[in-house]
Amino acid sequence: MAELFSQKNKIINKPGGTLFIGNLTYDTKLSGQAYSEAANQVQMEILQGLRLDDAKATVQSAAMVPMPAFPNGKLISKKKSEDNVTYLPFINLPIIKHFSYALGLLLFIFTQKPKKIFVYNSYFFQNITLCLYKSLFPSSKIAIFVQDVLPAGKGMRSLQTMLDRHSLKFLSKFDLILPISRSIIDDFNICTPSILIQGGLTEKIIDLFGDDTTSTEKQRRAVFAGALEEYNGIGILLKQWVIQNPDVELHIFGKGTLAELCKKYSEENSHIIYHGFSSHADIQKFIAQSTYIFVLRYDIGIETKYFFPSKFWESMASDAVVLCNEFSNFPDDLRQYCMLLNDDLSNLKTSLASVPHSAAIAAIKKRQQHMLQNHTWKSHMKKIIQYFK
Repeated sequence: MAELFSQKNKIINKPGGTLFIGNLTYDTKLSGQAYSEAANQVQMEILQGLRLDDAKATVQSAAMVPMPAFPNGKLISKKKSEDNVTYLPFINLPIIKHFSYALGLLLFIFTQKPKKIFVYNSYFFQNITLCLYKSLFPSSKIAIFVQDVLPAGKGMRSLQTMLDRHSLKFLSKFDLILPISRSIIDDFNICTPSILIQGGLTEKIIDLFGDDTTSTEKQRRAVFAGALEEYNGIGILLKQWVIQNPDVELHIFGKGTLAELCKKYSEENSHIIYHGFSSHADIQKFIAQSTYIFVLRYDIGIETKYFFPSKFWESMASDAVVLCNEFSNFPDDLRQYCMLLNDDLSNLKTSLASVPHSAAIAAIKKRQQHMLQNHTWKSHMKKIIQYFK
């Protein structure tokens, strides 16, 4: 994929063709601060799919550099180009950043006059710009990926959330909506044709299938890796681990508001080990040598019907048994490939004990094959591109 975005393959900008609008970066230093690494990788995958489909290489990309608002980030983000992506300028203040970015986007798209526009996520001022372009160029096609709907926040975030939710009312003016859940279509009365895209395996995740860990190298231990927040179920998991006392070590990776709670449980229980925040590569290596991995999600502070846990796909690509609660929008075809837990995790110990190790290895390989055939971003992009042909 790196070759596709290298300077040697620089794309010649010219009017017409396809435009991708996103919020992505090549700066790995921003990981975990100003953007989601998983969302960034998905956008790279979308852009790759569009470029591979276009034989004339006329796919362009306009993006906002993801960064914390001033004073935690720069006050002014200047226009620049990097690896065939044009980063448009904006004033980096809450609300104002999206308004100023939309003005730059307006000039950009009216200069380029793309025939097809693909957009990652819905924003109020950006959608106004797209509506204006669509009204003047009705033959153009616009598709929007709606991969998250933010919950209400406080202060300026509350106003931004209100604007972003209001932006969903513009979606019926476009040609195709690609929501992460049917609830987005139903709850916001969107009449536009839609294709459900719950996420899937990126090329980076698929590389995990290359792990050569054998069953004899695995240790009988469980892993929880992610944001240490109530909505990810870590509090419930810790409580039940102590109550049920399964004969398995629980290893916890991550940071968040419940980090101190994890540390406390780790100090009091020898079967609970808190590692703190670790690199993605180190966590994946640890998971490859472990038997179980947890993916939990609860309606605590977020609206799960508008989200899908991105780490679910990575976990499904791993060589570990995946234990999940039945969170909103759980894919029906994947139920048979997971150990489903009660929401209160009351069946935690029995679930851990019911997985014969030899049988688990065979089931994991079957799960991985199913994922490669049915749940990749490459297959999603083929379906989306075919829709406009």
